[in-house]
Amino acid sequence: MITYELFCQIRQMHQTQKLNAAQIARHLGINYKTALKWMGCDRFTPRISGSKPVLLDPYRGG
Repeated sequence: MITYELFCQIRQMHQTQKLNAAQIARHLGINYKTALKWMGCDRFTPRISGSKPVLLDPYRGG
């Protein structure tokens, strides 16, 4: 998961410096697909961990 700061860096590098996803990924040390995904997003929407149910949840003890 990325931070809001990293999201802003990705967007800024893409919009002002006209860098592509591979260049941004190399510069920031992140995965190419991550850079590509966040370049296309208009706003930052962090995923909340644990919010997606798992198929085996009903069978887990706890």
